[in-house]
Amino acid sequence: MSIKSKIQELKGNQQLKDKIYQIIFGTDTPAGKRFDVILLVLISVSVLLIVFDSIVQNYVNGHDWIHYGFIGLEMLLQVFFICEYILRIYSHPNPKEYALSFFGIIDLLSIIPFGYNVGLRTLRIIRVFRVFRMLNFLEEGHELLISLQKSMNKILVFFFFVFILNICMGCILWVVESGSDSTINTALDGIYCSIVTMTTVGYGDTTPTTGLGKTLLSMMMLIGYTIVAIPTGIVSAEMVKERAKRKKYVCPSCGKTKHLEHAKFCDACGSKLLPKENS
Repeated sequence: MSIKSKIQELKGNQQLKDKIYQIIFGTDTPAGKRFDVILLVLISVSVLLIVFDSIVQNYVNGHDWIHYGFIGLEMLLQVFFICEYILRIYSHPNPKEYALSFFGIIDLLSIIPFGYNVGLRTLRIIRVFRVFRMLNFLEEGHELLISLQKSMNKILVFFFFVFILNICMGCILWVVESGSDSTINTALDGIYCSIVTMTTVGYGDTTPTTGLGKTLLSMMMLIGYTIVAIPTGIVSAEMVKERAKRKKYVCPSCGKTKHLEHAKFCDACGSKLLPKENS
């Protein structure tokens, strides 16, 4: 059998595709969970190699053998990640959809072959972004991503409100401080001081000198504490809604219920789930 015919056979092997899909994409199956754990470990090792290699090159004398050891491990991990990406493309029902998705693009960028000159070598740091996939592997992380996605419009509206508030307060602060020996000499200085104060960062490079200006900043400090809590409350409310919307699937093998809404298999025994009326 020729290589071309073998490739055609693999393309048409839907049973193999389904099996690989359940392992790689099926985070609710036992096999999928085991694969996710392995992938989490390898991603963590990949990121740690980048971090420790940068430390070794700058602070350890005679580091060449350690550096090349790190490179060898990185190459082994690179082979695994390339194989994983190919299998994801192969098994996905819509390969183009996966390739153009957020995580698909991250996976592609992270397997770009790296060189050892200054320009190409910096591409290795892109693999750090694979850490974002960790959230999608965990049940709680998946819920968090869904909640963030659904609350994004509210957060953007709130951010816009805070942005307008900072512009207004910054301009008022500039008017109040004009004519004094303050470092707030322009409207941009006032807006910058307002943002730094409201976010409770407080660099101290721009400060008011008048009593009214200090009073305004004091009010903005207090407002800043409440502003930080609002996005957290928005996301938390969405997470509560998501948990309440869990479908009441019942596993025909072990009888477990309350699986995730997208679940097709039992996360306890791996059996196919049977739908049950929501309650």
